[in-house]
Amino acid sequence: MNGLKDVSDLNGTDKISSEVCVKLTELGCCGMCSLRYYGETSAEYFRDFHKSIVDKKYSTQVLSETENPLKRPANNACIACLGMLQPPMCDKVIDKIVEAVSKEDYDNPTFNVAFTLPVSFYLRAHALLVLLADSYPDHIRTHLPLGLVTVGVKDAWKYVFTDQLAKRINKTFSNESDLKIQINIQYEDDHAEIECLLDMYPNKFNEQKIKAKKLRHLKGPTLLYSRKTVESVLTLEDRDRFARYYPIPPAVPTHAAVCNNVFFEHNCIYVAGRYNKLVRGLPQTAWLVQDQRKLETSVHELIGESVQAVTRAQGNKLIASGREDVDVRMLGSGRPFVVELMGPRHVMLSDQEIQELEIRINTHGAGRIAVHNLKIVPKSSLELLKKGEELKRKTYVAYCAARALDRARLEDVTKKAPVTLQQKTPVRVLHRRPIATRAKVVHWMEVSDIKHSQENDTTYFKLTLNTQAGTYIKEFIHGDFGRTKPSLGDILGGVSADCLALDVQSIELDWPPA
Repeated sequence: MNGLKDVSDLNGTDKISSEVCVKLTELGCCGMCSLRYYGETSAEYFRDFHKSIVDKKYSTQVLSETENPLKRPANNACIACLGMLQPPMCDKVIDKIVEAVSKEDYDNPTFNVAFTLPVSFYLRAHALLVLLADSYPDHIRTHLPLGLVTVGVKDAWKYVFTDQLAKRINKTFSNESDLKIQINIQYEDDHAEIECLLDMYPNKFNEQKIKAKKLRHLKGPTLLYSRKTVESVLTLEDRDRFARYYPIPPAVPTHAAVCNNVFFEHNCIYVAGRYNKLVRGLPQTAWLVQDQRKLETSVHELIGESVQAVTRAQGNKLIASGREDVDVRMLGSGRPFVVELMGPRHVMLSDQEIQELEIRINTHGAGRIAVHNLKIVPKSSLELLKKGEELKRKTYVAYCAARALDRARLEDVTKKAPVTLQQKTPVRVLHRRPIATRAKVVHWMEVSDIKHSQENDTTYFKLTLNTQAGTYIKEFIHGDFGRTKPSLGDILGGVSADCLALDVQSIELDWPPA
């Protein structure tokens, strides 16, 4: 029969391994789970079970059992996978996923799958390992040397069914996909089967019980018997204790596991660009004081709401390279930013859609903000944005006033740069910044539009300056009660200077990245 052999025709390791497969099949394991406990790791053999029998020289009895599932008691589900790798459950899971995908409408061309399994799966898996360790120690040493099954139920499902699923949902399976299909598997008798853990390991699970009571909003056996906790206590070295409380082999299930629900997780995507803030009195993010809004809107809302709507995301977050004060405009080339989109459904944006998104944001901005150079960037680009906050140079235009100022000294200010400042944390941000003294460099300065008022002996002028990132410009001009040394007033001969208005003109950062 196509090269198949009976157990009696085999010798040595092949005979032992074939006996293991026969034994597991007799106990109620499906063919896929027999392969798993054989120690098979090749996806090819899981997809083509008959080929695995021929190549691995399994007994014809294994093929007979797997081709005639009615020979198992009452056609019960597999004692290891509880039916997950068998029809009809595997077909029902795929049908449920297909239905969910059609409703949710994610346009990512790839997908990955992840399963949440009942804890009883891990007890059943361990019980079968204990059986093999006691009855077939040579098989464990040869094929499962770590005392673990290399291919779990989840892995076997992916090996066998992802191609079929991919065709039905018209996507490509990829372990690296940003779209994850979460499949929640439930088993009716799960709680009854795992209650023995409290008697088996009273110290461990009584401790978990105390933690569960503290977290009252999280209830049920899932919290008490988490997968991580259960796997940490199940070892072959402690199999005598396990055998006193749990049946070996595990009992034939009276119910198959079922797919309870399917939901989706999509990794964030990032839309990068630059924005201009064209008006004063507009904060970068919503300005709330004791949960009360102080201003109508913000840069974040004017940009983020449109991007979220287009990508059909669940939420958004603005990440910018620094921030301007609410009364400061952001002109020139604009401030580098990225909008982080949480749970997006539409991620395959065309160039035309990006252009239309820019128009939409700018229309919504209504002369208050404008964006340009929008593009989708990888998460790794955020490192460049963060690094730019510390290393970039910025150019400002400050509209200043100073009393009793010598005009010649003012015109000579360009020669005073570069100059290194010692800036203590400004008074106006002491409530949210640690107290420290920071060295900051003013690289160059230029003065223009000088006008003098005889009435109040005040000179008005425009100061254009280029500085190191993180320099407090207003404090450099007025001195902040002596907390910035030297201040512009110091440089001008000890006069009193003030900043009437401030604009950010440019931020030197290669953004968005190519």
